[in-house]
This record gives sequence, structure tokens and C-alpha cells, in this order.
Amino acid sequence: MKTLTLAEILPVIEADRFDVENWLARGLLTSDYERTVRGRARRYSKVNVLELALVSSLSSDRRIPLKTAAEIAEKVIGFHAAGNLPNIIIIRDFDPDKVSFAEDRTAVIEAMFGAKRVTFLDLARIAQEVEELFDEPASSSEAA
Repeated sequence: MKTLTLAEILPVIEADRFDVENWLARGLLTSDYERTVRGRARRYSKVNVLELALVSSLSSDRRIPLKTAAEIAEKVIGFHAAGNLPNIIIIRDFDPDKVSFAEDRTAVIEAMFGAKRVTFLDLARIAQEVEELFDEPASSSEAA
């Protein structure tokens, strides 16, 4: 299984290394992360990168609280593991219990009724960017 370094994934997850280290240290992320080894950079799997990209996008771009963003990402990782990743995430009123998943944008319009605030995320685009990152030829550091 191909893994990548933090430097390789930062452009896709749109966070800095301090954010990633903070999220890992706080124990908010649920996918299995490689333990650090002295003198060797931590490697990240495709699932790790998807989770990090979701948390980053939800918490920074959409001002969803970090804990809520991590809870939503955990649900998405479950869909990913089952092989049926939805195209859109819809969050009503920043509430992780009011999260729904949809295949098209008409569900976003329907979700707007009765909510103070509706946030949606194009999960298909994020998943595609992660896939493309892992489809590229392996870096020279992976050979180690």
C-alpha cells in the first residue's frame, strides 16, 4: 500500500504541519495512523489523507468546530470503508447529528428548509484529489 509523507500531502489537505500534529496529539482522528519513529517521517495512507482533508476543509473553510469536523470525518471514513462514498456532505446548524449525505445538489436545497445554517461539502472533489495524489508515481522516499 502506497503511503506519503506530510510534505507530499499538505497541498491536498490544505492545512499546515502544525495543524496535523495538533489534531493527532488531541486524539481527534480515528483512522489508523503510523506511529512516529525517531529519525523517520511519519507516512500517511489514503484513508489518513482523506480524513485529514475532510477535517481541514470542514474546520477551516466552513468554521465547523474541530471536534464536530472530526466526528463527521469519522462517519465519512465509515462510508469509504464500505465502498459507498457519497458525493456531498450536508451539515445543518453545525450539528454532527444533523449530517446527511447526498448524491446531487437538489438535496442541499431541500436541507435549507428549517435550518439556520446549512453547510455543504463537495466530497466527490476531495476524494478525487486524494485519489489523484495516490495515483502519481511513488516518491523516491517510498523505496526505503
